[in-house]
Amino acid sequence: MTFVAKAKWGLLFVVCTMMYGCYGPLLLLSQVDGKLQYDPSQVAWLTELVKLIVSITLLSNQSILKRFSFREALPYFIPALCYFVNANICPRLMDHLDPATFSALSNIKVVITTLLYVIIMKRYPSSLQISALAILTAASAIHSYGLSVTGGKSDVSYHKGEPMEMRASVYGVVLLLCGVSLTSFASVYTEYIMKRGYAVSLHKQSMYLYSSGVTFNTLAVLWKMQDGRQSINSTNSFSLFQGFNIYSWTIVFTTALQGFCVSVIMKHSSNITKLVLTCVSIMVSTLMSMALFDLQITLYFVISLSFILIGLPLYMLGS
Repeated sequence: MTFVAKAKWGLLFVVCTMMYGCYGPLLLLSQVDGKLQYDPSQVAWLTELVKLIVSITLLSNQSILKRFSFREALPYFIPALCYFVNANICPRLMDHLDPATFSALSNIKVVITTLLYVIIMKRYPSSLQISALAILTAASAIHSYGLSVTGGKSDVSYHKGEPMEMRASVYGVVLLLCGVSLTSFASVYTEYIMKRGYAVSLHKQSMYLYSSGVTFNTLAVLWKMQDGRQSINSTNSFSLFQGFNIYSWTIVFTTALQGFCVSVIMKHSSNITKLVLTCVSIMVSTLMSMALFDLQITLYFVISLSFILIGLPLYMLGS
């Protein structure tokens, strides 16, 4: 690999890690008095719509109808459905998990995704990669144990000017595990269908995936319009973009950028690389939480970050 190619992959790695890490803090910033004032399904819908529009724009000038093949697009509906469900789970997690804990516990996907990767892709990580993944998973376990022995609190909302404590509730952890399992399967399956059709343009494959995502999320928004209610209040009115603020719009565009980065990784690298990005994003989320929310860091969290600093170079050596 040339120096330029390595530099491009390095930039992609940094950008994707930043996008993963900033999601939790941005989600918390978008709350007003500890509550979301907008409909999370609209954020998911807008994110998929932005990604679809950009993917179509990046394609050649051929007719969209000529480019689109329903038979080719059909497999992409499966991961799109999984991502759709997870996108509507994640915003609820901030009532039960602080941003750093959200990122740390999400690393259970290291185990789930690796197992699915071996089963579906029929490929095995190298011994160094397996060791690195084990260390990164240990980092998540140490942080989780730290929460249990230090008495992590649940149902604690962030208010400006008040220090934030690390917290986790049983409901939040269960909800997170459901979301992680869905995204792990969707991730591996997406890599499988992208590499099975490797000759197909990445932008075309992205168009199939995001058109499926737009379909599911549009149905969710239309259902709420038809039902005449919103999840964020008890009124009988429904309005697009109601309660949106600068942070919710930032979530839309950063998540869209993250989606494009992940597509490149799925096409030209692997889910193992994506797992490493997720693990490293803990540092980004933690630093942002310290700066924005006066997050109080525990010794267990410091130890888990030390494990990450060991596991990341080890993975790079095994790549």
